[in-house]
Amino acid sequence: MDKRKKTTFTQSYINNEDGFGINWWNENIPLQIKFSSNQIVELNEYRVDLDLKILHLQTELKVLEIEIKKYIERDYADLSKIKELYTQILDIQNQISYARIEARESMNGLCTN
Repeated sequence: MDKRKKTTFTQSYINNEDGFGINWWNENIPLQIKFSSNQIVELNEYRVDLDLKILHLQTELKVLEIEIKKYIERDYADLSKIKELYTQILDIQNQISYARIEARESMNGLCTN
């Protein structure tokens, strides 16, 4: 993508007509299913909250994945330590999944019939 196209996309993304900020996913859809301005604000808040909740978990996960690779690649691998690290990794993955499920339930609650 050339620089001009990228700049145009960024400007239309930020400076949309209705002023609701991150609203690109709410455009070009039928009026009867379009989100209201309040719904858009709340959905964006849920998305930001979710990102903040899982950001540190994703960082921890990456650190553990690097650490477990070090243990696995050793000539004399400590199997008990590897099992412990796998347990921690699975726990963090579950926490991330549960946070996403809770956020999705909250977001679905904003939708009207």
